[in-house]
Amino acid sequence: MIYLFFACSSDVSIMKVNNEETEDTSNVSYTDTNGSIAPPEGVAGYLHYYLKQVSCPACVGEQELEVTMDLQLHDPVNDTYTSWIPEEGSCTSAFYYTTPSTNPISLGSTLNVQSIHPLSLRESSPGTYSTVLYETQYDRNYNYSIHAGDTLLFTFQSLHGFDFIEPYQMLWVDPSYAFEAPISKNGATFWWGPSGDNQQIFNVTVAVYSYDGSQMLGYASCSGADTGQLTIPGQYLSSFPSGSLALIHLTRHKVELELSEYFNSYIETHMEWEVIGTGYVQ
Repeated sequence: MIYLFFACSSDVSIMKVNNEETEDTSNVSYTDTNGSIAPPEGVAGYLHYYLKQVSCPACVGEQELEVTMDLQLHDPVNDTYTSWIPEEGSCTSAFYYTTPSTNPISLGSTLNVQSIHPLSLRESSPGTYSTVLYETQYDRNYNYSIHAGDTLLFTFQSLHGFDFIEPYQMLWVDPSYAFEAPISKNGATFWWGPSGDNQQIFNVTVAVYSYDGSQMLGYASCSGADTGQLTIPGQYLSSFPSGSLALIHLTRHKVELELSEYFNSYIETHMEWEVIGTGYVQ
């Protein structure tokens, strides 16, 4: 059994898409108690809305589908949570995860999330809120709003998923057929659809394990525009032994700063949709 390197089935869900206009608030400023203009500053929170599908759950010891929403609220800081995502057009073999040092702000035991399917975020520690969802509760390409009581904190828009992913062999569900998608040491190309827009970035990470899955050997990760195709160059794959097993992480990211009048600051919103398939190095 291989354990997941980091945080899908062969049937990719398709749901009706609802599009709504969002208001451009990039030039909004506020008046303080002295009557002077106080423009919004810093980042006062981080929202992570994450959907993960695993093609072969029995291969990796994970459940097939996971949907979570997590929110952290704090005093504004001049830092971000998502600098670890490789920049568009870049590749790496090393991730460095960092999070800002913050002073949390609690707004009560529960926050309300308004969408087609209303949700509640429950506080687990001061300023940290979360919930676990069913896939049917994930409203694709839809505007959400988060409230503390009757007070609007901020709004954001969710992502859409995939109609297809190739090579299709990476989505085999049965462990006896898994790990059949070939990953060429000379370079590997992956396809998906539908593609995204210029606000989204797509990342493909190939985590490579020994032939029996007992040892992780390393990984190759490249990010690009969400155009429906991405190639990992051979220079990042050539050192791995032929026959090595691999978990293939295909991830759509959308990171935005959403204005919050309540905090007179911004909330960093991170929409993440990940599909994890299987393959082998050849």
